Amino acid sequence: MYVLTAPPKTGKSTAIKKIINMLGAKNCCGFYTKEIIEDGKRVGFKIVTLSGKEGILAHVSYDGEYRIGKYGVNLEEFEKVKEIKMKVDQRRRDFFNLIREKLFLLDDIYVIYSTITNEPHLFATASLDGNKGITVSHSWVYLIPSSYMHYRKDFYKKNERVDFKRIENGPEKEGIRNFLRDLFIYDGVESILYFTEDTLIFAKELMDLPNYEGVDEAEIPVTNPDLMKFLHLSSQLDGIEDKEEKNIGKAYFYLLARFTKTAKFIAPMQLHGYDQLLEDNPQTAIEPNIPFNLAIKQGKTKEKAVQVYTDWKRLRKHFGEEYKGLVVTLDELVKEYDVVINPGEYPIALFMTEKFFNAVD
Repeated sequence: MYVLTAPPKTGKSTAIKKIINMLGAKNCCGFYTKEIIEDGKRVGFKIVTLSGKEGILAHVSYDGEYRIGKYGVNLEEFEKVKEIKMKVDQRRRDFFNLIREKLFLLDDIYVIYSTITNEPHLFATASLDGNKGITVSHSWVYLIPSSYMHYRKDFYKKNERVDFKRIENGPEKEGIRNFLRDLFIYDGVESILYFTEDTLIFAKELMDLPNYEGVDEAEIPVTNPDLMKFLHLSSQLDGIEDKEEKNIGKAYFYLLARFTKTAKFIAPMQLHGYDQLLEDNPQTAIEPNIPFNLAIKQGKTKEKAVQVYTDWKRLRKHFGEEYKGLVVTLDELVKEYDVVINPGEYPIALFMTEKFFNAVD
């Protein structure tokens, strides 16, 4: 298999058409896409099979469930291209297998980082409607091979809100895989863009992720990917001047606040005398009632603020193994305390008061 890659508008499609003409269409299978131009602007893409059939694959006017950027995808039109469906599916699987194998064997990879959050920049598309509602796409991070960095740096050189960070794969070739796995599990990242804007791969196509179907709820680790997705997206727009972007940021923050209503968090706590008790009574089957302290900061509207974290990974960045974790929800906690979510992760942190919590419907 050969993979042809290059920056946009450099002649990839033209080269493919020439190769098809050289080989003969009957010796090839598949399709290519062709831009739909209206009033000098690209508004969509046609799908063109090698047998000459055409259909509209994506268009800005489509409002369907499936979207890529600003384009709605017309899956029904795609399904009409029956002659290539099975072959395309197999080629797609082969392509993603190839990408996965190559990606996880690289020595390093670059990811676009947000200079606002100092975290990987989460990309998503969003649109507001007249009723203050918002439609948000899946989220993705952008990975760039070292050999392609000069193109991307030039493209983003005027954007002070993003930078690039190198992710080393390590001698065991697990660094990139672990980096992405954490983003998928903890941070609400749902896909990656690899190399160019045309290569989007969803998490499930890259790796096996935990499946807790049928597992007792008490045994499922605390994670909050949806909450973190909107915490990233809203924080990245902090200080933005564009009016529409500012309104989108407010909508992101509202969605984040709604997730706090039902989310579970982990409160670091220090037990007093528990380790000694277990040492003296190793057969203890039930944890006894013993004193403990929660991690406390100075409050704003209340005397004290309790620190909580969205997952164990973030908690362990700031609290050692001497701290246990108490799983909590905010509905009871805010009655007695202010709450700081992910303290030490500023600006990926959130201060929650009882008044604000109760104001979110």
